[in-house]
Amino acid sequence: MIWFLRDRWHPLPERMERPVDVREIEQELVNSLTGRRFAHVLGTAMMAAGLAVRYGVDPDQAWLAGLLHDAVREWPLAKQLEQLGEESRSLDSWEITWAELVHGPAGACWAGNHYGIRDPAILEAIRFHTVGNPQMGLLAKIIFVADKAEPNRNYPGVETVRCLANSAIDSAMIACLEQSIRYILDQGILLHPLTVATRNQLLLTQKNIQKEE
Repeated sequence: MIWFLRDRWHPLPERMERPVDVREIEQELVNSLTGRRFAHVLGTAMMAAGLAVRYGVDPDQAWLAGLLHDAVREWPLAKQLEQLGEESRSLDSWEITWAELVHGPAGACWAGNHYGIRDPAILEAIRFHTVGNPQMGLLAKIIFVADKAEPNRNYPGVETVRCLANSAIDSAMIACLEQSIRYILDQGILLHPLTVATRNQLLLTQKNIQKEE
């Protein structure tokens, strides 16, 4: 098991308003999340940190983003929207009725407001870990995949995602997105346009690379 941040302060002076005590964050999450959700965020942080090492990303960033990606997931929708504040205007009217879609942006706001995190890569990873974004950076991709494939996840195809994650993060992203799209279509609920756009952008990028080769 990889423990990058647990035993020290994480200063990141140019990215945060104050040092972050990750033990304090973990204790707050223990107190605020259900046991199942806390196990999920730890699993996400662990997998994300390992993938960060694999892809040359700061594992401390990945651990912190993994810990915080679902920090507000169990809040009531009204509380999530209150945290989001004026930024809720950037969401479509149908989005703000679903806590599942609001908790990413609200969680990014919480990370900034409560912990003073200003690192754009961490905030982006938290914000888009559910629906994706065509312009996602590498850390955001890592958190997206780790959220879907951390060790506590158990669904058909998860082992494929885990294998892809260690060799081709974009392919792992596509696998996650397509699984999500199939599930949403089967449920007959609204499909977020960013999810489709992210999948399409990744496919186009892969095809362009293949042409160049």
